[in-house]
Amino acid sequence: MSEMELQREVLQKLREHYGEGKVVSEPSLKGKTTVYPDIAVFHTEEQTTPFLLVECSRFRTAHRRANDFEEISEAVSSTQAEYGALVSQNAEFVFSGNGPAYKSHGGFPEMDSGSATDKRPVQSQAELEFLVERAHTAQNQNSIRDMPGREELAIDEFLEYLHLLLEARRQEVPIGVNPNEEVLSKIQHGISERYQCYQQKEDLDLSQLSALSLIFNGYDMSETDDQILEYLFDITSEDKRSGGYSTPLELARQMVNQANLETGDTVLDPAAGRGTVLSLSSAKETSAIGVEINLSVIRLATFYLDLFKRDVELFAGDFFEIANDSNWPSESVDHIIVDPPFNGDIDRDDIPFSEKKRRIYSQDAFLSKGLSLLDQGGSITITVPSGFLHTRRSKWIRQAVLDNFQIDSIIQIIDGPIYQHTSIDTALLKVTKKSPSTDHTVSYEIIESPDEPTVALANAVGRIKQGNSDSILQSELEDSLDLYRLTQQRSIRQRLKQEFTDVVKLSAIADIRGGARPQGVLEEEHEDTIRYLSVKDATGQAPKHEFRYIPREEATVVTTESDVLLSTFGREGITHIPSEPVAPDQHWAVISFDSPEEALVYETFLNSDLGVQQIEALKSGSSISRINVTDLQDFLVPAFSNQYIADRADAIREHQKKIEELEEERKQLERERDQLAGDVNDLLSGGDSDE
Repeated sequence: MSEMELQREVLQKLREHYGEGKVVSEPSLKGKTTVYPDIAVFHTEEQTTPFLLVECSRFRTAHRRANDFEEISEAVSSTQAEYGALVSQNAEFVFSGNGPAYKSHGGFPEMDSGSATDKRPVQSQAELEFLVERAHTAQNQNSIRDMPGREELAIDEFLEYLHLLLEARRQEVPIGVNPNEEVLSKIQHGISERYQCYQQKEDLDLSQLSALSLIFNGYDMSETDDQILEYLFDITSEDKRSGGYSTPLELARQMVNQANLETGDTVLDPAAGRGTVLSLSSAKETSAIGVEINLSVIRLATFYLDLFKRDVELFAGDFFEIANDSNWPSESVDHIIVDPPFNGDIDRDDIPFSEKKRRIYSQDAFLSKGLSLLDQGGSITITVPSGFLHTRRSKWIRQAVLDNFQIDSIIQIIDGPIYQHTSIDTALLKVTKKSPSTDHTVSYEIIESPDEPTVALANAVGRIKQGNSDSILQSELEDSLDLYRLTQQRSIRQRLKQEFTDVVKLSAIADIRGGARPQGVLEEEHEDTIRYLSVKDATGQAPKHEFRYIPREEATVVTTESDVLLSTFGREGITHIPSEPVAPDQHWAVISFDSPEEALVYETFLNSDLGVQQIEALKSGSSISRINVTDLQDFLVPAFSNQYIADRADAIREHQKKIEELEEERKQLERERDQLAGDVNDLLSGGDSDE
């Protein structure tokens, strides 16, 4: 619908409501304002005193909404109209013009009473977005929202004030223009009665609560459709993995979908955060339990649970402490759904299957402890960073899962961050607490570089549930669950065996280690120093500095002509054989062979199609690609004979010599071209002629 069509429709609706003679399209307002609304409604048919000014908008962007609101507000203020309204195809917004704290109404006001119609549900996401934006505008006038780095705190505050408003309505406690501490205490006490873990926020600005009450005055949030209210899950900017407590709504939805919950099941989220998983689980008529360690986040969780009217038990504290308590809140757990903080350290020696290891990755600890709490036959659905699937540090828990439990499904998302502001690739696992049969197959989906990761994830979960995904025998998995690498390696192994008689792991023929971080870097070369080599130095790219050096005695890794350097950081895999001893930096993997000839031949293989494919498969990270040096142990290479290596090395050197000769010839031709160009310029300018 065009704005012109929208305006005609609104005009007809207003004339039906107020009478044709009182409603004017494109009013002049007799010089009362420099900003003219689309429609004006007057008190009488003489059309002298405006009652309601209306602007029609399609709300294409947040900027457009804000601009339209500013213009209609100015018109209302300058004409002294009682009301102003913004109207879109999906929603109506009516507000009074008495000062900056505009009062929202759910429908067009009546002239005889000067009041709006009864409260109504919010009708669309566009309408809710508009109300939230107005709340933020009011917040800007008195709060921290515009202070650098504090936007997230302001959003959290808005949600907390909205929670207080909803609770006041539930208790039928009037907010009023100037609410006092007694009113606030009564509201907060009501929340605390339902949630013992709820900790009241201190230093609340009661004027913010009053402003919010006016803005949401005409709207009934308790009767608003859940799909519209879910927008409030998305307005938070705290979805960084480092924040550790916000699970994106669509990720939570697919985790719950993947878990296959049934009515009456008991569901536990041991890292509940804002309660997104709990809210979606409870909607399926389950008994939901959540644990969250961050008290300020618990306030937000209670808001969402009350907003969606979910019956959930919520506990504050360290999950690992609470789970060990004799008063653990549930004797039976059918499902655990958890999006844990990634790669944090849990320093405990009582994590199941860990053999008293300390400093365990957080995702490993949540998976292990969760499996111990489940009823037999229960399942855990968990997000993990892609490194969990193959890194040595997580090998203990992978092996425990492979040996003792049934892996139902694995979804890997490659180069498609499901969380904002992160380069971490993610995987979703579902594991059932039962011994795996010898013929049990693991369903799996690999999603590579999706344009819309959440849509691709939903499709992957759907294929798994319908039995249309790929699968592999669990007995075929060894110590890695990285099916992307496994399928890549299988394909490469098959091609290698078609071309070569014998195929081995790189670790069988070479020593592999990482470069070193700089220690005592010097800008000038001395007799007892060695060159410190970065990737940019080796590729001829302009480094941030001149060549650097370190004292030879501090060089923990020194290369020879028998070493191949492979870059482990960045999109492009770069190889280099140094012609002199160097100390490679931490972004190199050092692959040491028995001879320079062997190094030369295998460097050529690393740069071949089969080598590059394997290097790409080893990379992780959505925006910054990395290779773990330990992963190179399983890199597949041909086992070349000594004679082949000798012959092939001679051929490579001969080829390199020809390239050098051709390069020198090219440079000579360029010099001759430049000389000819100079001669022509001299001729055209007169040269040395005496004339």
